[in-house]
Amino acid sequence: TEVRPLLSEEDRGLLKELLARLRGGKTKVLITSRSTEKWLSTGECFRLSLSGLRGEELWQFCNQVLRDLGLRVKRDDEDFRALIEELDGHPLALRAVLLQLKEKEPAELLADLRKEFALLAGDESSSRIVAALAVLDQGLPEEYGPVLQLIGLHRRFVEQDYLVQILQHTKKTIEPIQHCFALLETSGLIYTLGNKIFQMHPALQSYLAQKHPAEESLHRAFVDFMGWFANQLAPKELHEQRIPFTLHGGNFHHALNVAQQLGIDWSVAVLTRSLAVYALNSLDYASAAQLFVELAGHHRQKKEYEGEAGAYHHLGIIAHKQRDFAAAEQLYKKSLDIKEKQGNEHGAALSYHHLGIIAQEQQDFATAEQWYKKSLVIFEKQGDWHGVTSTYHQFGNIAKGQRDFVVAERWYQKSLAIEEEQGNEYGAAITYHQLGRIAVEQNNFAVAEQWYTKALVIFEGQSNEHEAAKTYHQLGINAQKQHDVATAEQWYTKALTIFEKQSNEHDAVGTYHQLGMIAEDQRDFTAAEQWYIKALTIFKKQDNEHGVATIYHQLGIIAQKQQNFAETEHWLKKSLAIKEEQGNDEYSAAMTYYQLGMMAKENNFTAAEQWYTKALAIFEKQENEHWVAISCVQLGLLAGKQKQWADAGQWFLRSIQNFVVGDDHHHGIPAMTLYVSNLQSADQETQTLLRQQWQQAGLDEVITLDQLEQQLNEHN
Repeated sequence: TEVRPLLSEEDRGLLKELLARLRGGKTKVLITSRSTEKWLSTGECFRLSLSGLRGEELWQFCNQVLRDLGLRVKRDDEDFRALIEELDGHPLALRAVLLQLKEKEPAELLADLRKEFALLAGDESSSRIVAALAVLDQGLPEEYGPVLQLIGLHRRFVEQDYLVQILQHTKKTIEPIQHCFALLETSGLIYTLGNKIFQMHPALQSYLAQKHPAEESLHRAFVDFMGWFANQLAPKELHEQRIPFTLHGGNFHHALNVAQQLGIDWSVAVLTRSLAVYALNSLDYASAAQLFVELAGHHRQKKEYEGEAGAYHHLGIIAHKQRDFAAAEQLYKKSLDIKEKQGNEHGAALSYHHLGIIAQEQQDFATAEQWYKKSLVIFEKQGDWHGVTSTYHQFGNIAKGQRDFVVAERWYQKSLAIEEEQGNEYGAAITYHQLGRIAVEQNNFAVAEQWYTKALVIFEGQSNEHEAAKTYHQLGINAQKQHDVATAEQWYTKALTIFEKQSNEHDAVGTYHQLGMIAEDQRDFTAAEQWYIKALTIFKKQDNEHGVATIYHQLGIIAQKQQNFAETEHWLKKSLAIKEEQGNDEYSAAMTYYQLGMMAKENNFTAAEQWYTKALAIFEKQENEHWVAISCVQLGLLAGKQKQWADAGQWFLRSIQNFVVGDDHHHGIPAMTLYVSNLQSADQETQTLLRQQWQQAGLDEVITLDQLEQQLNEHN
């Protein structure tokens, strides 16, 4: 904790409430403080006093400090012993005072310390440290003042080179910086992390704020620099933002508070936006939303309508990521309304683009295409090739979602041609990645690996670990689909190492899920459940209800494979409850209806038919012909089990037609086999009917039933 208490009365109340709610449970809370925190009663906490250094440990520490000064410990000197006792074994206080022994005698230092100590109020521990720092302060040159004032404006971390830039901006001398930092480091008040980056002792900032308060010109210079620095970080990727924000996040927040107090509008805007963007990238949606709401209010008050529109757009992105599509659409349109009134065509195009993504994710491909076309007209008109290629990508994604891989590849290739012409290696690598995914969907695994490898060469060449890890993940999927489990696990582990190193839970959760699927396929259900639970923990932490529902669904599949049908129904219905409550992802709901049908088909044909029919209705509505065909196969199998040969034949026939149109041999041939098997099981009259229906469907042009039966007999 800081020397001065930082918790407000409101925060103290919240902490008390938390402790009261945890009382009686298994959770233990450790609170550290140099104060006794008397506002917590003995019934609310158990106090454990931690003393400073004692005995030989104390004298060894003193020897270590004095040895660097060429001095030695004088245990037989009464003033020296009294000085050590006065400091009560506090390492920081000991170091700060003992360093003065080169200039002053123990008796003089003891007198200075007692004088400072007498002037201070508050708890004894904190006062002792502040008194020791005050003694150290007495020997500091006056020219250190601006340096100390600037350090006092920092929170936790300070970079020496940045202080140089700030002081240069104020026209003050930079010569004392190096010597001042060296003294503070020797005193144990700052600790080097390398590259002239230092971590501050918790007592230092509070002490400097009290004893060396910064003048307004330094406050303004600090705010200007932190605003400029944060603004540079805002457009970067998360993996590039993470270290600077870890070091300077506290500095950015403090600079924002100072900017608000001094009315420095530009800095208020850029610091708020940068902190909000980082929170968004880090998936801290609550903090991001709060900051963007504040940003919208700031711009609205200043009548800066473009900035206000940008804040609403980002709030739309947050709602979108939380899969609250209705709120996202409302916020995007709120942003769009301002942009259109301001005549901001490019900004409007970005809103059209995101509205297209919202429609696309709800499987409303027609509406998505309309939005994308509106954005594309503007991007092409303005020569915004990044916007053009992004839109081509989305058209490709729509085709991919409709399993029209030929059209999808055509759009991706259009995007790639521009990226390669523009020399945009990163954009080209992203497209190689997408082309790899298309190849995987078509079971063209060798081609997929070639595309992924091309992408990987660029990502690794650019030291872009984030995108490289995502490609490792896709290579894992590629290997997994070829049943090469060992290779798949190697790729997943390689991806996961980077995701976890970067604290990238957003992407790590996908790898946990895939590792769960591998374990599930190997019937190692315990390991599968452990991986899924890891993913579930992250989704719950992120308030990602869609992700939670997905894992519930998968846990239901595990239970089903273990013939635990009660558990299966429990998990699937938990998944379904979330999906139906959200009402914004009919596709996922349909998948759960389908799975409930799979479970019910063993002993309840009526229930199974109802579930399959519900799934089919959604797939038909979304024009998802692949899953329409899959559902028809299951309804055909269900009719066949009830010896309803004519109905079964119609279901199989419909599925075959869809598979043929989609050029899906992988599913089409098994469906044809089922049709023939069903035909052979039927009575003579039904067989005649089924043969006629095959001909009427035009399937004789693909293969005649006689040819199909002959091939199947030869195969058997």
